[in-house]
Amino acid sequence: MSPVDEKVLISEVTSSSTLDSAFNFVQKASPDVGTNNVSLKALRKKIDWRIIPVMFLCFTMTFLDKVSINVRLLLTWPISS
Repeated sequence: MSPVDEKVLISEVTSSSTLDSAFNFVQKASPDVGTNNVSLKALRKKIDWRIIPVMFLCFTMTFLDKVSINVRLLLTWPISS
């Protein structure tokens, strides 16, 4: 795809206000994808229910990792007299 085609595609994608830009991009890339059987609100809700628990788990594990490292460093800190 040439840079001119990409600019036209991007401008067409961002000009529509009824659908989100990701769906518009997919629609332009693959015209056989239709909106007749897809409720975008239901699709977005389904994606959110799959992504948010994974993100919560990742953030929780990161937090626990940071806390455990800090506690270990505090407990093994040499006591100076």
